[in-house]
Amino acid sequence: MFFRIVLFVWEFVLDVAATSRLTAGKKDLELLLLHEQLRIVERKQARGPQILRAAVAYRLKQKAGHPHQALKESL
Repeated sequence: MFFRIVLFVWEFVLDVAATSRLTAGKKDLELLLLHEQLRIVERKQARGPQILRAAVAYRLKQKAGHPHQALKESL
């Protein structure tokens, strides 16, 4: 349990460091790629794609300040 918490914190720090160096265009591209990967996983998953989608959406919401605004600007 302790190591999972340490791993989670470490991954979060690395994710913040990696995304802080990306430009807006690269962030949009990364979100599009993640969305496509999510679609592939949902097709292969036999049970409950909504659970996976909710978990990914929650994690992305934590990372992105205003995702709806960024999506509108990118379109």
